[in-house]
Amino acid sequence: MPVLRVWLCLCAVAALTAGVAGAATINVPADHATIQAAIEAASSGDEVVVATGTYNERINFNGKAITVRSTDPTNPAVVAATIINGGNGGPVVRMGSGETATSVLSGLTITGGSYGGIMCYYGASPTVTYNVITGNRTPDYAYGGGMSVSGDGASPIITNNTFSNNSCAMLGKGGGLCCSTTGSPYIASNLFTGNTAETGGAAALMCPAMFANNTVRDNEATTYGAGVYCDSRTVTLVGNTITGNASYSGAGVACFNKGMVITGNLISGNTATYGDAGGLLLVGSPSIVSGNVISNNSATATGGGVLCEYNSPSFINNTISGNTARRGGGLYCYRSTWVTLSNTIIAFNGATGLEIDTAWAPVPSSVTLSYCNVYGHTTNFVNFASDPTSTNGNVSVDPLFANAAGGDFRLRSQYGRWDGMAWVLDGETSPCLDAGDPVSDYASEPQPNGGRVNVGYDGNTAYASKSADR
Repeated sequence: MPVLRVWLCLCAVAALTAGVAGAATINVPADHATIQAAIEAASSGDEVVVATGTYNERINFNGKAITVRSTDPTNPAVVAATIINGGNGGPVVRMGSGETATSVLSGLTITGGSYGGIMCYYGASPTVTYNVITGNRTPDYAYGGGMSVSGDGASPIITNNTFSNNSCAMLGKGGGLCCSTTGSPYIASNLFTGNTAETGGAAALMCPAMFANNTVRDNEATTYGAGVYCDSRTVTLVGNTITGNASYSGAGVACFNKGMVITGNLISGNTATYGDAGGLLLVGSPSIVSGNVISNNSATATGGGVLCEYNSPSFINNTISGNTARRGGGLYCYRSTWVTLSNTIIAFNGATGLEIDTAWAPVPSSVTLSYCNVYGHTTNFVNFASDPTSTNGNVSVDPLFANAAGGDFRLRSQYGRWDGMAWVLDGETSPCLDAGDPVSDYASEPQPNGGRVNVGYDGNTAYASKSADR
């Protein structure tokens, strides 16, 4: 992806800058007793290297292009033993004086923040990597228990961190992380676990963020988005694992966004405790939802897997399975026009597969399916004008998942199925192989691929199940 390549280049520039000729290394506590004293003594390009121990202080980069790090940022034991404790006297780390990617915080445990662990404000765009951000909180009405990003143009690089057991008090958003900026933060390969907030237990993204390859598990929110809450601007969610989160509604992902792109994610085992949308809640403008597994989520009311509300999304090559709700176990549409699904499997979702709410005649929902497989429900379609099976390439047959009970939704194949380690041969072949839209791209599927895309989440991917050679 071009955006990913740009950010990777920026990461490389940040890493190289730390080692430029003439840069000094300032050791704490050997050269200065406190980290802040070392920062004040540092010049652009210098490294402040912090020995293991607990430092009871709060620090401010003051706009300096320096690296503040532990002795070994990629060693978890060193990171755990190199602690900055803010003593609940405010944010532990401040960056609000024009910091750029060359201002680097790396390999430290940040704890004891009473106004968040890290505050990135006034548009600062530092690099925050390989830290453990844990046990921080915010007061009522404040955002970002673990870290907050705000101000015009703030575009920090936030990678390989652990955000754990941070919290926001009443009306707070983003227990682990909150981004509310006009910039474009890059948030990748982080772990978010055990964070809590009223909205956005793990992360609240209210800006055009790239949120990629993160693990988001076991977070809680009182209202929306225990896993990820997205609001007001375009957000891209790609390659994330979002599991075991619980909130009133939209437990896995809750989107109130313009132009969401949600691709290649696992959204599984999330619970809407008293409401709707166990896996994914889509409200607002059109979204593109492609290549996702949305499985084993549950909702008390509607939309065990997905709830579309006032939204016109396109679902392409997804697998929606094992979800449960009182109505619309797989997908529930409420006042959503022009919802389209193609090359998608919806199977074994409680009593009902897809349901349209017909209570709002002035704004009726409309769902169009093509080349989809809807199977294994007491009622596959509720409130549809007619059953779309056998039209537009749609079928209703057992998709023959490899092991749905074990969370493996790849398609069985006598010609080769990837089991996570190697290609294996099954005794039967899924009817979803080579059953997608004939005009859909299949070039990324391995040979032999039958010359046509597979239905389901791994269609047109390097690990799509193989077909007979033709």
